Amino acid sequence: AGPSGCDNVCGSDLVDDACGVCGGDGSDDLGCGCFEAGPSGCDNVCGSDLVDDACGVCGGDDSDDLGCGCFEDAPDECGTCDGSIIDLGCGCGEPAAEENFDCDGNCVVATDCAGECGGSSEIDGCGECGGDNSTCLDCSGVPNGDSIIDMCGICDSDASNDCALDCNGDWGGTADVDECGICNGPGFTYTCSDNSMACSEAECGEVYGCTTMDACNYDDTATVDDGSCEYAITYYLDTDGDGLGSNGGQEFCEDPGENWVTNNDDMYPNCTSNFMDACGLCDGDDSACTGCTDPNAAYYCDSCTIDDGSCIYIPENFLFNQSTEQAFYFVMDANIDGETLVEGEDWIGAFNGDVCVGAREWSGEFTDVPAMGNDGYGLTDGYMTTGDVASFIIYDASADAYYPAESPLTVGWIEFEYMNVDFVNVNADCYGTMGGTAFVDDCGVCSEGDSGHEANSDDVGCGCFEPAAESYWDDTDGDGLGAGDSVDYCVADLPDGWVENNDDTEPDCATNDTDDCGVCAGGNTDMDCNGDCFGEALVDDCGVCNGGNADQDCAGECFGSSIVDECGECGGDNSTCSDCAGAPNGDALEDNCGVCDNDYTNDCIEDCNGDWGGIAELDDCGVCNGGNADQDCAGECFGTAIIDDCGVCDGDGSSCAVYIESEINTTVDESVLDDIETFEEGFESFMETELNLPEGSVEVTNVTIVTDSREDVEISIDFTITLTDEEIAETDFTGESDISDALELTETEIEDGGIPEFVDGCTDEAAWNYNIDATINDDSCLYTPSGFEFEQSTMQAFYFIESANIDGDGLIPFEDWIGIFNGDVCVGSYLWEGAFTTVPAMGDDGDALTDGYMQAGDYPTFKIYDASSNMVYGASSSNTLPSWTNFEFYTIDQLVGFLSVSMSLDLHFGANLVSMYTLPEDIGIGNIMASLDANVNGVIGEGIAANRLPTGNWVGSLQEVSPLSGYWIMMNTADEFQLNGSLTDPNSVFSLHYGANLLSYPFEGSASITETLPDGEESFVNGIIGEGVAANQIEPGWWVGSLQTLQGGSGYWFIVDEAFDFSYIPPTAGMARTQMAISPPPAGFEYLQSTQQAFYFINEIEGVKADDWIVAYNGNTIVGSRQWNGQYTDVPAMGYDANLNSAGYCEIGDNIRFKLYQTETGKLLDLHSNEGIQSWSNNGMVSVASMSTVEIPTEISLLSAYPNPFNPSTEIQFTIPVEMDVNVDIVNMQGRHIETLVDKHLLDGYHHLTWNASDHASGVYFVRLNVGGEISVQKILLMK
Repeated sequence: AGPSGCDNVCGSDLVDDACGVCGGDGSDDLGCGCFEAGPSGCDNVCGSDLVDDACGVCGGDDSDDLGCGCFEDAPDECGTCDGSIIDLGCGCGEPAAEENFDCDGNCVVATDCAGECGGSSEIDGCGECGGDNSTCLDCSGVPNGDSIIDMCGICDSDASNDCALDCNGDWGGTADVDECGICNGPGFTYTCSDNSMACSEAECGEVYGCTTMDACNYDDTATVDDGSCEYAITYYLDTDGDGLGSNGGQEFCEDPGENWVTNNDDMYPNCTSNFMDACGLCDGDDSACTGCTDPNAAYYCDSCTIDDGSCIYIPENFLFNQSTEQAFYFVMDANIDGETLVEGEDWIGAFNGDVCVGAREWSGEFTDVPAMGNDGYGLTDGYMTTGDVASFIIYDASADAYYPAESPLTVGWIEFEYMNVDFVNVNADCYGTMGGTAFVDDCGVCSEGDSGHEANSDDVGCGCFEPAAESYWDDTDGDGLGAGDSVDYCVADLPDGWVENNDDTEPDCATNDTDDCGVCAGGNTDMDCNGDCFGEALVDDCGVCNGGNADQDCAGECFGSSIVDECGECGGDNSTCSDCAGAPNGDALEDNCGVCDNDYTNDCIEDCNGDWGGIAELDDCGVCNGGNADQDCAGECFGTAIIDDCGVCDGDGSSCAVYIESEINTTVDESVLDDIETFEEGFESFMETELNLPEGSVEVTNVTIVTDSREDVEISIDFTITLTDEEIAETDFTGESDISDALELTETEIEDGGIPEFVDGCTDEAAWNYNIDATINDDSCLYTPSGFEFEQSTMQAFYFIESANIDGDGLIPFEDWIGIFNGDVCVGSYLWEGAFTTVPAMGDDGDALTDGYMQAGDYPTFKIYDASSNMVYGASSSNTLPSWTNFEFYTIDQLVGFLSVSMSLDLHFGANLVSMYTLPEDIGIGNIMASLDANVNGVIGEGIAANRLPTGNWVGSLQEVSPLSGYWIMMNTADEFQLNGSLTDPNSVFSLHYGANLLSYPFEGSASITETLPDGEESFVNGIIGEGVAANQIEPGWWVGSLQTLQGGSGYWFIVDEAFDFSYIPPTAGMARTQMAISPPPAGFEYLQSTQQAFYFINEIEGVKADDWIVAYNGNTIVGSRQWNGQYTDVPAMGYDANLNSAGYCEIGDNIRFKLYQTETGKLLDLHSNEGIQSWSNNGMVSVASMSTVEIPTEISLLSAYPNPFNPSTEIQFTIPVEMDVNVDIVNMQGRHIETLVDKHLLDGYHHLTWNASDHASGVYFVRLNVGGEISVQKILLMK
């Protein structure tokens, strides 16, 4: 035979192993494939690089260690792993509160008469605490009896038989006064001529005259009426001179003179023409309340009731968010294809890229289009930043289409800048589409836009209008057939050997007849008997290819039928072996329970637990031996329905937040049970009143009679208390446990003393009409209006008011109020009861509670509270009143309410942040600013602005002011801002959006932040920023900073983290607070107010004293200062607002540094914070934990830059011990010089430089400090 084996050697029987190695043993496959590395990593997997984490978990991330070791539970709520510290209700590691006391040792339940917290001692009938009524005896010796000794010395308990005093002064005497007034006299002794009796002859005389007491000429001496009586005539006050009277009439015996008439026909007492328009104005034309009434429109008028069709809606693509940073473009002209925009219909939108940053309806020349800036809040991402150039889009209302517009604008955006734009025009593109984007492409064809032609589509890769490249395939064996991957070639570029078909199925066989073994023209001669190419399969003894004689039976016969029987014999018949019962070849079998027989019907079975012969069965839910425990309360297997806290199956707990079942045992009079339904209703109302719970929260479920005597019945009352979350919020309770504690006290009182009589009335002691006998609150309580509260004084006078009205409308009894004031201090008030309502006016009696009250010589002022509108109006008396005198009585014929008040604000040069709590009827910007004349430059609101032209005309979107908004008034010079008008509705609703909102404080007075903001909405406010002052809420209800009080006339930025509505709690005399005095900075540390500002709240400074100053710097420019006033002193840092007086002030990203000016020593020391200080952003409020002063350094050093990495600026700090020449520059990775930061002679100390890398690419840079030849280098990383 010829050569054999895989090595093709004569006589060789070597074969390839699994890796194709001739004669190999497969060792080249380590488990991951031939010639590959073996398994790796902690998981022993091919190609793995996993390693064990700290807990030994392969590929783990150490998450199995929650803080207490691997695979252990996380630390508990007190931060311990072993539970050694627990919270017993008063904090981790603190002892539990004692019974009846809170964690601070305060008694939380009632104290008894002995002063014991939760004690049960009571005062007995003898007035002794804890007594048993045995210490007092009446005159008959009965303990606590009611017998007394009368003036005749008789002791009994019957008051009806007590002796009386007669006219002689004798107790028990019998003397009486006779008809003539004589004690024990004879009575009438004279008889008159008409046979009438008299006491004397003179009494018989007859006097003629008017005997009617109501007459004007009543004669009290007349005994006979002679018909001469004259009676008073009712006159009515003519308040407007139209000859018609109004209000309550007054009777006069004589003509009262001018302004009094005898009719009561005046429907409009303060309108001479008696014509009132729909707005309630005399001689009005309805214009005062005419406007846009849709709150969703752009120019919504919240005070208008008549819609005049003036509502304007912002186009959908022009919606944008208000920012605290804004500028305005005053567009002089705008057109579409030469046609001027339609005023009141078309719009112009300003864009930064594809982001709309502002829009305004076209209103003609000087239309002001706002452009909002990125103020750091998420809603203004992508908005304008300094230097960005805005683009414009025009909305054509007639076509409902948006067109990109052209403008000459090239100037970059600057915050609060006014920029004129000569034109914003829409022109046709090459296809004729207005504002279209079509253009002529590289092949000279008008493309894109509406042309329907794709730009440069006529050049498909081989030149304009040339055919496109086609696919060609490589002919590798020269048979004219291509194969492999195609390649596109232009015809001119086609190389040799490439054909246009892909038909070569055998690209390496020119004859195209490769056999099954891959041999070109091989004819399958390399196949073995199994059809395997180059295989080694052979035919076995039974003629089977690669059969291995497997077809031989146990006797060695090919395809034979002999088999080994159950007894192990080849060809046997099982007769040589026995079954489990011993029968040869029997059919008995032993089942799984060990029983041997041949009856298969009684074999034991396996139960659901896997126990043979067990009795466990599946329940209705398919659970073995489950007993249906997996059914929920609704009977559903494996359901999730459970009974909630309100006793409802599958409830979500929303039907109640509190559900309490309770029982009270008490004794009642038998008559009470005659109407059990009324008793149950009374009990429910009584419990709701006692616990101060909402109506309907208490329900009696059952009343059971326990014992029944002749008069008293012992009963058991079962009842429930059910409250929702909303209802709990209306109570003084925080949860079910609080209610249960209060309920326990009430139940004890009832069980000890019985249920009191059910009496309806006002049960609130703070109410004006509190009823001490009432046990059930019937919602009849009346409360003194806010601002009308006053303290009782030992000095007082009283004003009797006959009638009162507001604009001719009489006050409503038991609803409206009248208040008396000394300046802005309420000194008395009273509910209007009708004619001659008596109102007290308290005087200053020297007690601190009556400071500012009336003193002799003071003249009071009056106010009326109108309950229907919840408004307070000033009022004047129709009488000329003298000054106030203690214990004097004054009468006012008529008190008339009026609407107008005055406001005056002192404005300084530059930016003034104001609001207006009073406005005239004309709220146009020109009228409002009239008192300032040319001293005002412009006014900026939230997203709107107005600019005063040299002509005195005003242009811009701010056409009218709102009493609910704040405004920056930009002044050329100081002046007084004066207004006269109506007060703002104290219940006005403010709608706030996320971020910064510029609001007013619409009241004459002031109040602290916590007192004037409602508790529910206060938590939504992160901070409040005024003009140069700020307040930061670092914890709920904890405000820090120099802004402590909101003041009428000032404007405020409210920084909030979600949208919500709220109304202020109006300020009262008791709420009035004095704003923290802001001292002017020392000479040399002054700065100017800017519309841009941020505040840094510094918690502590090492070694600072009360009169020291913290000064803020941007580079070397002072941008703010504040005298140290304790923890969280807020230091302002002004920003650049495009005005020249703010040049050098902060911009977004600038790093602020601080210095401490020591007033005592005059030293100015650098301040340093180990935590670093956040960079500046407008309206930012930054907390700085602590700072310390820096001593004069002793060496040259380059300190760490902060921040690092940074974007776009970082602060570089270095020290020099003496005056030296210093060079600081920036170089890149290649050592190339980028920028010089300083190169001059500097004083000793700490120095700060800021590098703004806005114009440089991201990457690694080096700060190089060269001082006297000594060089220090630091790496910094710019990441954009």
